[in-house]
Amino acid sequence: MASDARSYWDPEDSDDDINISMISKRASPAQYSCETSNYYLDSLPVSAQEGYAGVSATALPHNAFEFSGPDPRNVSEKETTFAPFKLVKKYPYTYVGKSNKKKVGEYFKETLLQDRAWDFFSQCDPMALKDPLLLVPTTQFEEYLNIANHQLGVSLAIPRGAAGEQFSLTFGEWDTPRPRFLGRASDASAVDALKAYARSMTTNWDSSKPTPFRSREYVRFVCVDIEAYEREARLVTEVGLAVLDTEDLIDICPGDRGENWFSLVQAYHFRIKERCHMVNSEFVHGCPEAFDFGKSQILPFTNINSAVSKVIGDKESEDQRPVILVGHDIKQDLDYLRQIGYKYWCVPQIVDEVDTKDMFQRIERSLNGRGLATLCTELGISGHNYHNAGNDAVYTLQAMIAMAIERTISGSGKDEDSLTQGNDEWSDGDMDDGGCPKKPAPPVEYANYS
Repeated sequence: MASDARSYWDPEDSDDDINISMISKRASPAQYSCETSNYYLDSLPVSAQEGYAGVSATALPHNAFEFSGPDPRNVSEKETTFAPFKLVKKYPYTYVGKSNKKKVGEYFKETLLQDRAWDFFSQCDPMALKDPLLLVPTTQFEEYLNIANHQLGVSLAIPRGAAGEQFSLTFGEWDTPRPRFLGRASDASAVDALKAYARSMTTNWDSSKPTPFRSREYVRFVCVDIEAYEREARLVTEVGLAVLDTEDLIDICPGDRGENWFSLVQAYHFRIKERCHMVNSEFVHGCPEAFDFGKSQILPFTNINSAVSKVIGDKESEDQRPVILVGHDIKQDLDYLRQIGYKYWCVPQIVDEVDTKDMFQRIERSLNGRGLATLCTELGISGHNYHNAGNDAVYTLQAMIAMAIERTISGSGKDEDSLTQGNDEWSDGDMDDGGCPKKPAPPVEYANYS
């Protein structure tokens, strides 16, 4: 069984030390069946897949937001336990007695990545100071040890106590980030490709180049801004919508602040016919006639809901791709959507929401929210005719793009000396990198509505 060829790894590999400061531990792993799940790597760039026979590029199900097995666009379930692959490789040299160490070590060298597929997950360092941690499900390692016991006539097991806890790591408690699926690998080259891919996801991005990754299903960001009459807040007068289809971003570099993507935003401005005479002037300077990104549409109130549904989507829409709603202090706009009869919580395409007011507060580390005009000025966005719902929707979406691009380019290590460990910019558990989508909740009175 011994081989003169050097294994692609050894216990002294220069991987980063394992950082489990944000990981909870459990002694017993959850059930995890690799026979009943379809785990494949479809996320690697084509160039990285070429030449790696151990990486499967079989297509995954086209549901981006339901966890039906590890998917590169999804995170692991909270109950899943993981073993750092670095510890798995070191097992024969650290947890096996002298009498069996040589035999078990040789067995690991020859079989660990020979005719056996491992499902690899990646957990990024929340402060982006270390390379991602490569993980495999604990049950897969237990299965491997059981096979080794049968073939070698030994009694290998995950150690007990504190040492064993490191082979059964769980993630996600208190909304901390959870590992993301990378792919299935069955040889050393495939593992190296996965490592490189995981590392590339944490590398600062050059905004003068197109996005380095491709998605199998493209999301639409739909920004909502609604104006109501200042003397009677229940009377909606204008609805503005701005749409960014991520499929349109292919091969287009964003620019330093995402400005190259601004022109790809489609804007809509609806005015309610019966309320066109209601123009705000006391508290804000309304300008419903000054839509700068297209032609306003004047519609009767009874038609506003269907117009909004046509843009955002509903159960009957031909386009059923995921939609992420965007707004500046979005809860207020969601309430206005309800007032015009659009039940956003029943729309299957709507999977998440983004609030630019919250994003900017996290960047500024401030408890005080900023108005849209102030936010745009701070971000270098040249805005005009605010308080026109159509214009505000466009500027809000531009602000989201600008903040996301700046954060991606700079990385979480920006001004690191002035930050407190663990308090990263607009980091809120999984929401820091997209994480699990959180569908907007219905109003209390509609909690049981379906």
